[in-house]
Amino acid sequence: MATESLLAALAGNYGLGEILEDDVNTVRGLLSFCKKWTEGRTYTDEVNDPCLAMASRLRAGADEMEADLNRTPDMSKEMRDPITRTMEAYRAIADVLDELPEFAKDDNINDFLDNLEVFEEERQAVLDSQEQIQFQLSGKTLLCPRCGSSGEGSICEPCDLQRLYPDPKANRGRYEQARLSGLYARVYKAFCRVMAGNRTLDYLWVRLDPLEEHLESLMDTRKSLTKRAANQRVATRRRFDARAAERMLAGSEKDVQLALDGIARMRSAQETLRMSDLSRGWEDIFFAAQVIEVTAARIRHRLGADEEEDAATPLTYDTPPVIGGDQVAFSGE
Repeated sequence: MATESLLAALAGNYGLGEILEDDVNTVRGLLSFCKKWTEGRTYTDEVNDPCLAMASRLRAGADEMEADLNRTPDMSKEMRDPITRTMEAYRAIADVLDELPEFAKDDNINDFLDNLEVFEEERQAVLDSQEQIQFQLSGKTLLCPRCGSSGEGSICEPCDLQRLYPDPKANRGRYEQARLSGLYARVYKAFCRVMAGNRTLDYLWVRLDPLEEHLESLMDTRKSLTKRAANQRVATRRRFDARAAERMLAGSEKDVQLALDGIARMRSAQETLRMSDLSRGWEDIFFAAQVIEVTAARIRHRLGADEEEDAATPLTYDTPPVIGGDQVAFSGE
């Protein structure tokens, strides 16, 4: 899972931002709910189920973090430490929540209050860790795409990769699918590998070249299509509206230009070092390509042309993570 998924989970399931008071599905709301027991405003039998349910969720979240950390041994200490502290806090809060219902049942208010104090301390530890993570992923600090390390140099020497500014808006859980030619698929795979820290930027540039040539050729296609259509009409005496093909192509020119602009934006990351330029550039390419390829297929069909050798195949666009494709996702507050 990806690091920025933690921030979404913190803001939602675990109670960052505005929430309903006493929402026992969030850590903050459950803490407020349990405090009311000490004031006689919550019945004892109401404490049990929400505490045990949250304890189970937090342990599951901690286990998932630990497994992800184990799968990413290259992650830098500065990235690993706040995740580890969050994991420890989850388990500490879960232990507290296991005990609170028993203390309430025994009317043991002193131990109940002591546990609430631990609860608040560990919750604050999660908030502090989240603040560190947010700063790291804010896009203001260069980080190695593989290990997440920062530093004075622009190159992460252990990974031999260019450090990049993270994209805070990456990986919103959006999935899109379209049938596109292999040219796009090869660019997307290279893009994902760069974002995951598995390849250098040069690896992506090499795969952008054929796609850029393809798109530029489309911009010059109208004249050749018109000539081909006229020749075909003379040879076969079939009625064919060459201008209709021209209109279809002209209508897609803005999409071709959008895709070319997307390529230019991706290439600009060489100078800006911003992952957001890679991400937004790819988005422009992907969504423009859907119109471009449909239009091209219609024109080929009108002309009776054979399908291109590089046939279209399903391509699912899953926005890649900010730092490392296989790195841990943090969750919970």
